[in-house]
Amino acid sequence: MNSINLKLNKLRKKYPIPPRDFDIYTNPAEIAVKRFESKNPRPIKTSDCKHGTTQVRLRKYRGGSEHVVVQCLECGSAINNLKKANHPDFELLPLFDDALSKRASESLSDWESRKYKVYHDVMFKGMTIFDREAVCREYDAKHPEPFTSSNCLHSETRLTRRSYSSGSSALVKQCVVCGKHVRSVPKDSADNSFEIAPFNESLEEELYQEYDKWHKSRSAIIKDAHKKHREQNSQRVRSGEATVNTTFNTYYSTQEWERTRLRILDRDSNICQACKGKAECAHHLMYERLGKENDLDLISLCHRCHTEVHDRQDRLPGILKLSPKEIASLWETPADDLSHYFRYDFII
Repeated sequence: MNSINLKLNKLRKKYPIPPRDFDIYTNPAEIAVKRFESKNPRPIKTSDCKHGTTQVRLRKYRGGSEHVVVQCLECGSAINNLKKANHPDFELLPLFDDALSKRASESLSDWESRKYKVYHDVMFKGMTIFDREAVCREYDAKHPEPFTSSNCLHSETRLTRRSYSSGSSALVKQCVVCGKHVRSVPKDSADNSFEIAPFNESLEEELYQEYDKWHKSRSAIIKDAHKKHREQNSQRVRSGEATVNTTFNTYYSTQEWERTRLRILDRDSNICQACKGKAECAHHLMYERLGKENDLDLISLCHRCHTEVHDRQDRLPGILKLSPKEIASLWETPADDLSHYFRYDFII
């Protein structure tokens, strides 16, 4: 199936059919999102920031290393590293503001969450949003995150000699608490380097093995909770307590679709393109542009032929649909003769 889909995608790129620019349908959820965005402009995003206001600052890392960087005062990101040699008084520089970057990220995350809630409340009316954070908080309260090098402050280090598979070695500062390689040290800065203790390769790995067990257990709990949440929402749909307002579910009752349907019937002279009887409906040859389809995506059929087309398509693999040529010869081909669709080379 991957081979078939790749060939279909290549054909679509080679022969693009742009959607029309009239009678375009926008579903209620999309309209709600546009209203939200017009009233609530998106907070600045690091990748979109022009970094108009910057300042040279000193950034200190866990383990004691220091770097001179240029920080954007709008999005908080470090946009450039500078040489400390060019800043002899670097210790006097203002400190890098980690909170600025965090605030910008949290602001964008909050905006995206509110935007999704607007979309969700209209698209999935009567359904609840899965609260992943609540599940995580409950799990973390009972099973605290294990200690690893990622949450260690590396306040205590020792000089070690680290050997690599290539045969080379290096002097490094290793955290005695978590085993993290904090930073390298020039060999000529230490005396009797061959007497220095070897780097403990297993300490950090052992901590991460415990973390991996914790993370896998946590992920399984979240996955199970999400599954139960989906099942509850599905039950609400089945009972009529909730509805899913997708384009597919709402489009066919709109004026946009009625105008399109009548236009296609008129184009085909109200003749079914399969049996040549009276046309009664417009059939989608593809759904990729649903709501903004090109007229070439549609063909006129009577109800009997329309049902037959869908019955045959239901037996086809994946996204495959009957072509206009196959629909035109619908009754000349036995209903069970779909073997050519299952060849991986049916499209060149």
